[in-house]
Amino acid sequence: MATDLDDLKAFVAVARARGFREAARTAGTSASRLSDTVRR
Repeated sequence: MATDLDDLKAFVAVARARGFREAARTAGTSASRLSDTVRR
């Protein structure tokens, strides 16, 4: 369940930032890693 919540948080972060690059910068991770998380 925690993983599902983390995935949802990643999705919301991308939506709020209106892009993977900015969301990744804010989250301190790479855009490709964030993209993989949202893709799940």
